[in-house]
Order: sequence, then C-alpha cells, then structure tokens
Amino acid sequence: MKNFCFIIFLTCIFNALRSENTSDILKTRLDNQLYEFPQEKIHLTTDRDNYMGGDTIWFRAFVVDAISHQQVATSKYIYVELRNPFNQVETRVKIMEHDGIYEGYVPLSLNIAEGPYMLTSYTMFMQNRGETYFFKKMIPVKSPFSTQVRINTQFTIDKEENTIEAILSYTNLQSGAPQNYDTACFSFYNGDQKQDNYSQDKNIKLKISSEQQESGYFLAEYDKYAKYIKLPDTSGQFDVSFHPEGGYLIPGEVCKIAFKGINSSGNGIDVTGRIFDSNNNEIAYFKSIHAGMGITSFIPKYGETYYAECNADSLGSNIFMLPAVEPAAAIISATNVNDSIITLQAKGNLPDSAFIFMQERGLYVYSQSIQESAQLSVDCSDIPSGVMQILLLDKNMNTLSERLLFFKQDDIYNNIGIRSSKPIYENRDKVKLQLDIDKSNFSGGGSIAISVTDN
Repeated sequence: MKNFCFIIFLTCIFNALRSENTSDILKTRLDNQLYEFPQEKIHLTTDRDNYMGGDTIWFRAFVVDAISHQQVATSKYIYVELRNPFNQVETRVKIMEHDGIYEGYVPLSLNIAEGPYMLTSYTMFMQNRGETYFFKKMIPVKSPFSTQVRINTQFTIDKEENTIEAILSYTNLQSGAPQNYDTACFSFYNGDQKQDNYSQDKNIKLKISSEQQESGYFLAEYDKYAKYIKLPDTSGQFDVSFHPEGGYLIPGEVCKIAFKGINSSGNGIDVTGRIFDSNNNEIAYFKSIHAGMGITSFIPKYGETYYAECNADSLGSNIFMLPAVEPAAAIISATNVNDSIITLQAKGNLPDSAFIFMQERGLYVYSQSIQESAQLSVDCSDIPSGVMQILLLDKNMNTLSERLLFFKQDDIYNNIGIRSSKPIYENRDKVKLQLDIDKSNFSGGGSIAISVTDN
C-alpha cells in the first residue's frame, strides 16, 4: 500500500514537472519568436476627422514596439499615403524622425474629388509583414464646390444582368435650377471612362457593368467639381456566419455562438433570426447588437444538425447552416468576471494532461493544467489592456481550442485629465493647459500631441 501511494505521489510530481517544463518550453518559444520576428506598431493622430478640399491634414505619428508599446526609433522614416476609394494613392509623404517624433502634413488639392479616403501609414520594416499591419484611418473629404452645386443620382438595378442604370443631374443649390457645365466625365475602378460635353438642363444615363462596380464607387466630374459616388448593392444578398466559442459545438454543453451579418459589399447589417434543429423545432432566437454582430447560446444534442432562418430587413430572408456538432472536440470557454478576473472552463472530450496557456502581445501570461468542467479564475490585474490569446493544449502542445478575449484595464491612459487656466478667455488671450496624470502609475518621460482647431 505504501509503494502504491509512493507511485501516485511520484506520478503527480512528474505531471507537475512536465506541465512546468511544457510552460517553460512555450515561454522560450515565445521569447525566440519575439527575438527573431520583432514588430512595430504605428498610430497617427490627425488634427481633425473631416476635411475640405484645399485643407491640410496635419498629423503626428507614434511608432512603438508591438510588444511593450514603448516608443522606438529603429525606423528613421515613416510613409503616409492618402488613398482614394479606388485604392489609388493620391499623395504620399515621407517623414523623418526627429528626437523620437514623427510629424508632418498632407496637403489636399482644392479640386480633390469628394469622398471617403483612407489615410495609411507604415514603416519600411512593417512592409515585410504586409498591409494588415499598416495603420489605416478613414478620412471623409468634402469639396468646396459642394456648397454651390449638387450631383443628384437615381439608381435602377437589373439583377439578372447584374448591372446598374444611373441617372445623374447637376443642380445649382442656390436657385434649385439645373446647373450648366462644359464637360462631364465618369470614371470607374476598371479604368473605363464615359464623357458628355456642353449640356443644359440634361440628365445623363449610365449603364454600369459588374466589372465597373468592383470598388463600390464611381467618379463623377462636372467641370471642377468631382465626387466619388457610392453604388447600391446589386446582389440583394447577405451572409451570416456563426462562430462557436472555442471553435466547436459540443453536445450536452451550453455553447455560446457569436454571429455576424454582412451584405455583398462586406459591410455589417442588422439581422434577426431563429435557430432550428433537423425536426424544425425552434431552439433559440437571436438579434444583432452592433454592425451585424451579436451572440446567442443553446445546448446542442449529439447527432443533431442545426440551421438558422435569418432576416435582414430590405434584403429579405435566407437560411444558413450552423457548424456541425463535434462530440470528439474539446473547447475552452472564457468570461470576463470584472476588470481583472477571467474565468476559464474546459468543456467536451478533454484528454488527460490538457492545460491552459495564455499570452498577450507575445508575452507569457498564465499556464495551468485543467480538468473537464473545472473552473479556473485568473487574476489579470497586472496585465495591460489588449487582446488575450487563450489556448487549450494537449500534452504534446497541440492546439485543441483557441479563444481570443479583449481585456480592458483601467490603466493610466484612461485617467488623463486636462484643465485650462481660466474658465473664459478674451480674444488673443494666452491659453495655459495642465495635463493631469496619476504619477504613482507613471514613470519616465513622454510626448504629447494636441490639435487646436477653430470653428
């Protein structure tokens, strides 16, 4: 009996050491990855969010290490591009770092076409990772001519031919009468152009093919006034995707399912729906909360299949199949209890010696062996805000399930206040501002960008 107990004791020690060694191996691999593949992040703050043709986009860039979010100056230059709705570069500037600061501007032409532009920024080092790592910010730009004239559009969709007929007219805003023009030119993403000259009180008809619709916009130019005009959705279709927590539907367990509804242009749309089993019994109801996204839950049954009837208002209704029930799978479920505690629970067909491994920005956070249905509470009060990756691994470090969780801390950056020296200022008074930071949580220096804009 003593020998049997001693063997159990040694087995427990061995499993604990193996778990510890596995965690050490993963820590080492993370450290090696950070060393071999360092990354930068870049953020641009602009003086405004909306601009007019002839304005100047003033900006300040912050280049930081992707792991620590501390300022770095390894890249001596950044590149800032303004891209139009056709994804063409309107202008590009190259900014050199001075004392760790990147600042500059992008001038806008007085005749720039009105529309939504993408402000994109990157370093040469970031180009190695691809455009998904670039900073991007949508910048709406208005034309000064839009205060005097307007381009009116009416669309008719031919679903069979997948074409759009556009009827355009040009109006003087002050008089409400048709505006005369010398030339009108219409350009499309695929390079096609159509032109009309010398018009008085005339509507223009355009037949826009599926190839010309590819970017979702076309460019209309009446003399000096140019505008990117958004095209309507021709398909009349939408899609709803379903994403079970941890990657799988587990039979006999409460499974949370996230969903997202999008139209054919990839934009989120509000959806409602019901989930049914193979016998057409209603199992759950769901409704999107924001941008087509939402969450629902139900208990799947072994061997059962499920489908959802979804409705998207003007786009009608459609049926979508849910992922199959996976009796052999295991998942990890995570819940934010409060600002510092995360509760973890493993469900499903959990193998022996399974364990949890957590990392954020490539830095080790937590690891622990876990049993089926057991709950773990993890204190993350010392972890900075960011996206936490939670992995459920087997003893050979194969990934069984993954959960991404946005973790928001009430850190010092959320507790920055600004005070002015006087409640009211006279013309040309000197303005003094004081920045309030909790110094007990802040060490070292920093840099601040502030923009001052009149009405």
